[in-house]
Amino acid sequence: MKYDLEELINETYKNKQEPPEQLNISVLKKMEEHVMKKKQKTNKMMKIAAAACAVLLLAIPAGVIAAPKIVNYFKSEVKKDQYAVDISVNTEQNKKLKKKIPYVSLSYHLPDKYREGGSGLKGWYEFNYKSGAHAGKDFSFELVQMDKSVDKDYYVDDVKQADNLKISGHKAIYMNRYYIKDSRYIKNDTYNKSMFVFYEEYGYMIRYYAMSGVSKKDLSNFASQVKLKKCKKSEASGYVRLSEKTQKNLQGQERGKDTKIKGIFKNAGDNVKYDDAEYEIASVGIKDDISGLYGKGFSSTVDLQEILDKNGKLKSYRRETLKGGDGRHSASISVADTKTVKQKMVYITMKIKNTGKEEKIINVCRPLTYLRKTKDGSWRILEEYNRPEAFRNCQLDKCAQYFQETDGGYRFYLKTLKPGQEEIYHIGYFVDEDLLDKAYIQIDGGGDSGKDNTGYIKITK
Repeated sequence: MKYDLEELINETYKNKQEPPEQLNISVLKKMEEHVMKKKQKTNKMMKIAAAACAVLLLAIPAGVIAAPKIVNYFKSEVKKDQYAVDISVNTEQNKKLKKKIPYVSLSYHLPDKYREGGSGLKGWYEFNYKSGAHAGKDFSFELVQMDKSVDKDYYVDDVKQADNLKISGHKAIYMNRYYIKDSRYIKNDTYNKSMFVFYEEYGYMIRYYAMSGVSKKDLSNFASQVKLKKCKKSEASGYVRLSEKTQKNLQGQERGKDTKIKGIFKNAGDNVKYDDAEYEIASVGIKDDISGLYGKGFSSTVDLQEILDKNGKLKSYRRETLKGGDGRHSASISVADTKTVKQKMVYITMKIKNTGKEEKIINVCRPLTYLRKTKDGSWRILEEYNRPEAFRNCQLDKCAQYFQETDGGYRFYLKTLKPGQEEIYHIGYFVDEDLLDKAYIQIDGGGDSGKDNTGYIKITK
């Protein structure tokens, strides 16, 4: 451009006959003509290029330049309703497309101060805090393949707080749940945190469960670095199908209920026969202290310093009476009443005989059950109670926490009797004073309470 313009100026000035002002006008006209020609040429080239591009675009199939469409294997929705979070899953679109849910492999980084647990359950992944469960920082997750639709009665109950989140671009919901509503005694190792992360483009969901010591931020940070990748069947991580899960309630609690039971009901001094063994309460002593009892006979869960006053007497404490709910319109478990109660040591002399023909290992320290007889003559288990940790441990699983003849260790409650052999044992239970007349020793195989052959011996006359 610069070279052409110089030529125009030189050519115009060759004509000496024109006065200087005319020369300047001639130069300006030449320059204007030159610029207009350049513009026309440029516009023409641009039009040609645009036409060529249009032809090219028409020639290329649309799929080549369009962004790939991601087909989700399901759609998820979450909705908070009073105490419940409803989970809705729709797989109808995928059924129409007949697209098989792929296998996936999981990858994640183990957090500091954690080690992986081994539950052995399919699709279940555990992470245990190295200092122990008492720290309240254990958590786990379950990989669920979303192979069916659910649109009602599939929910998490007792939800105190629910927050919708995005975890690495995926829809998620974090929930803080009630363990016991309005209770002042909450165990640190309670699993009351939950989170669902939906991987709709893979066809899976991850459900997280965490103890109370795991913060929302910590759980979200871990979930953010969990990756799913499509893979071959041989490389797939373990998972469970939604259709295999029988629970409609995703995380229900079954406590605080007044349950009707059957069984054989006896008084102290009577004997109860169960599974080739005979049990009889020979005597009962009720104490305000633990004088005369040997330290080695107490279970390791009992902290004597916490339950005894400076005079060696058993302390009183504030006990919570619990009531039940449906978990949706009211909390599954909440505090109905709180009262001050005194704890007693019930010292029992028990005779046990092996009536069978073979040597037998017998659980001497049978659990207690608190019963009441109703007007219609039926027996019912009383509502449950909640206690401070030290007093709760004294009644852990309602088992005897003192066994004078114990062998210690994992055989703390056990004794071996030969056929026809009879022995006398001394066992102790911590019982609230106002429940003494409602306490029964439960004689059964464990886990089958309420069956016709379960024996119940009242500890007081």
